[in-house]
Amino acid sequence: MDCAVVPGPAVARLTVVRPDGSVEGLRVPLAGGVPARVHVEECAAARVAAVAELRVTELDARDGELAGRLVVRRVDGDQSVSVRRIGRSVLLDAWADLPLELTARAGAAEVGVTFRPGTCEPHVLSETKKPYVFPLEVTLGEEPPVVVELPVDDELRTALADLVQLVCDPAWRGSAPGRVGKEAGPAAPGGTGQPGRGSARRAVMRGGSPSADGGRLTSPRPERT
Repeated sequence: MDCAVVPGPAVARLTVVRPDGSVEGLRVPLAGGVPARVHVEECAAARVAAVAELRVTELDARDGELAGRLVVRRVDGDQSVSVRRIGRSVLLDAWADLPLELTARAGAAEVGVTFRPGTCEPHVLSETKKPYVFPLEVTLGEEPPVVVELPVDDELRTALADLVQLVCDPAWRGSAPGRVGKEAGPAAPGGTGQPGRGSARRAVMRGGSPSADGGRLTSPRPERT
């Protein structure tokens, strides 16, 4: 993708056959700014990835939660990197000890992060196609903040799927790790037979900012009482 070029408005190509038999090709503008929005999101993610790598490590599942470390590691450049908010996915809540600050020229920084199922509604478990998409608000240096997706690798995806199975269906307890979809039961996340397949890039974040799969950016996790 060439981020120096802003895409034009979307158009539909129509072929019109007139009564006299003549044929004419038309370009009809489409409503909405989806191509421009996709362009902005993907270029924002590319800018962040060029400076820093984001990942979750040191996974530890217990007491109905999955804990880990949210790590930002410098890839190039000397810009500061700040992660100030993390959003939930359609299926799981997420909290982190934010802000996560990588100062200029520092190599890496990390904070604790925790995931917990936010719903066990059968229709959500069986129908969602984007169970593990978590939006992060990231700032590079003095640039405006952008929203990117938290990278979810195979280890994290499997751990999240196991957590949902454990919490939402006691019948799955003791089953083979990573079993989801039809093999695990009708209410498995995504209903695709594999954890996380079909995760998408976009949706609308509640509260007026872009997010993923209906998630919302949240403040750091409140203290338990």
